[in-house]
Amino acid sequence: MRNVYPVLVNKTVYEGLIRDQPNKRPMILTRSGFLGIQRYGSALWSGDVGNDWETLRRQITGGLGIQAAGVPWWTYDAGGFFRPRDQYQNQDYINRMLRWIQLSVYLPLMRVHGYMSDTEPWMYGAKAQEIITNCINRRKQLTPYIYSNAAEVSFNGSTLMRPLVFDFPNDPKALQQKYEYMFGKSLLISPVTEPDVTQWQTYLPENEGGWYDINHQFAHYNGGQTVTTEIDQTQIPVFAKAGSIYVEKLYGDYLAINVLYGNNAEFTLYDDDGTSTNYQNSIYQYSKIKFSWNNAAKTLTIESLGSKKAVNQTFEIAIMGLETHKESHIQVGGFERTKTTDIKGAGFKTVNYKGKTLKVKF
Repeated sequence: MRNVYPVLVNKTVYEGLIRDQPNKRPMILTRSGFLGIQRYGSALWSGDVGNDWETLRRQITGGLGIQAAGVPWWTYDAGGFFRPRDQYQNQDYINRMLRWIQLSVYLPLMRVHGYMSDTEPWMYGAKAQEIITNCINRRKQLTPYIYSNAAEVSFNGSTLMRPLVFDFPNDPKALQQKYEYMFGKSLLISPVTEPDVTQWQTYLPENEGGWYDINHQFAHYNGGQTVTTEIDQTQIPVFAKAGSIYVEKLYGDYLAINVLYGNNAEFTLYDDDGTSTNYQNSIYQYSKIKFSWNNAAKTLTIESLGSKKAVNQTFEIAIMGLETHKESHIQVGGFERTKTTDIKGAGFKTVNYKGKTLKVKF
């Protein structure tokens, strides 16, 4: 009964919002809920939780269960709602809080909240502030990837936070993993759920072409094995799936299109005005750009999917893992990328796309 009540509350608020603000998207953040609440523009957070390691582990499994039940928008109070009284000096708590926040970068919503707390990053010391700032910047960098996956939620019933059974149902060992999950269909997240560790084990599901460690210069691993990687206090392990594409916002209007070499891949980049309901009524109000990677031909095809919104976009395309003859390394968007100058083409190219189908050969 307690979880049914917010369904009716959110229904009432939703109906009032669309009546009184008919061209503005409702966005309701609600504590807990019940099946069907996703109809009412609602995102759930898990309520007033503690901050210990076991609570973090239960948050992950609880969130994945909610995704599997068909409720796509979920998050938690990063750092826990109930916190120790000495939270600003308690280094054990700060270290734990950082793991909560690092993981929240890869949740459907990223938020920090705490009971009777000033949760601003600078309250926890210069080092913690720097780490949290990098987490916020990473989330912003992934905005086009997240927003495109959000469109998949609305148009195709997808979900951002994906239990491994969604994408690897025939891999028995993948189904044994309690805490790993996919963020969208490209990124494998391996939460750190223990204190004081400098190495972390991650099971990489069976996948043709393997996986790339985005925290360690896209080091390549075969799928179907458990790997041990070095970690520090600043980040959690994240792997990109070979045969997938993810997008990052760089600077200005530039977007990085990261293609993970090893298999064919597709990704649809979605954009609209971000606030109105115009996208529901007119194809002139949004853009959908499809990227298709042919691994054998080493060719990326870029095409507009019927939307009429004017397109004039600069893409910096990086083919991660493409074997080349001559390489140089450059920094783009906070990551080291390989720029090649061999006679066959480049593993890194910049193109200006204006809406017509374009094939980029590598």
